[in-house]
Amino acid sequence: MKKILFTFLFTLLGVAFLATEEVQAQVGNKYYYKKTTPRRGPHNHQWVWTKRRQYVSVGLNVNAMNYFGDIVPKPNFWSTDLRFTRPNIGIFVEKKIRPQFSARLGLNWGRLLSSDEETADPTDDHDFFRYIRNAHFRNDIFELNTTFRWDLMSSERLNKEFYQRPKQFVPYVMGGLAVFYHAPKAKAPPTKIGGGDPDWGVDEWTDLQPLGTEGQGRGSYTRYLANGDSIVRNLGNKYSKVQIAIPLGFGIRKKLSNRIDVSFEFSYRFLLTDYLDDVSRDYVDLGVFEDDELAKAFHDRSLEGDRPEKLAEMAGNGELVRLLNRYTYTGVDGKVYNTFDGFGSDPYIDPSIRGNRNDNDVYMLTGFHLIYIIPPHGVRCPVRFK
Repeated sequence: MKKILFTFLFTLLGVAFLATEEVQAQVGNKYYYKKTTPRRGPHNHQWVWTKRRQYVSVGLNVNAMNYFGDIVPKPNFWSTDLRFTRPNIGIFVEKKIRPQFSARLGLNWGRLLSSDEETADPTDDHDFFRYIRNAHFRNDIFELNTTFRWDLMSSERLNKEFYQRPKQFVPYVMGGLAVFYHAPKAKAPPTKIGGGDPDWGVDEWTDLQPLGTEGQGRGSYTRYLANGDSIVRNLGNKYSKVQIAIPLGFGIRKKLSNRIDVSFEFSYRFLLTDYLDDVSRDYVDLGVFEDDELAKAFHDRSLEGDRPEKLAEMAGNGELVRLLNRYTYTGVDGKVYNTFDGFGSDPYIDPSIRGNRNDNDVYMLTGFHLIYIIPPHGVRCPVRFK
């Protein structure tokens, strides 16, 4: 799978950067300057699209990185907790292909994180469920992207040599394709499910994907109901750490000097996965984890430590007390498990929601790009442009 993704990405990049050479071979003099083409001064002639205007740039970008998923303050697309904003840095190379069109290859690194305990309001009916859930995560994102920029300015004003770029602000839109590597982690719980000293390092950042914290990779299980019926639940496969994103955004660029530009850009990364935070589906019967006590403890963190007492104190005597009903069931492994009502209770008839599988996760980048333009080989700026 990884080889296929990287092959596809580099193929797309090659097509973008080599497209100019193919066009030159096919259309001849239409867009490219040759020595036989007469040229005049910049004020009294119609500029042609010469090959040396297809200059290459390199740059550095510094961004603020934010996340939208299952562990956010509110269940809406714009909800994120700015306290968890983290830096994202990257490098890139860009080639100008047409007056308004450029292609970019970039490599970024950044960190995402969030926590139910800090983002959910324990006094709110809706948020209280997420506060009880008590999930958190940290995820380092390594992204390789190829994007295309379309400048929102007339081609006549952009059809210039690299040293004659417009001095005005140039707005643009961008989009493309990215592949990224991620590995969500969380701090190991202080106790086992049902109590008892853990045999793992408490509060150590632990890789969650190998554990299959929502039962992934454990086949299926059958639950027999009191009326004699049975239900088979398929737990699916573990998610891949290599995933695809679709960058879409906009920005504004400004010329600082003959060879340096700066731009400000905002972009969404729309993902094909819902597991940036390792939360997506419903609670499962803890018995499916068998003797994997660590996976059980990560799956349901609602009762860990002294949380039951703290939650009862927060709920007081108000309406939220009804959300603290305890539930006991016998798992498919024959053991008895305790949880809150709605957090694993009766997951065979009316599944208890742990996450929202219908909406994939998203992350956002907001920041500045510093761009250095490499002039075409053998081209020197005229004195009056220096």
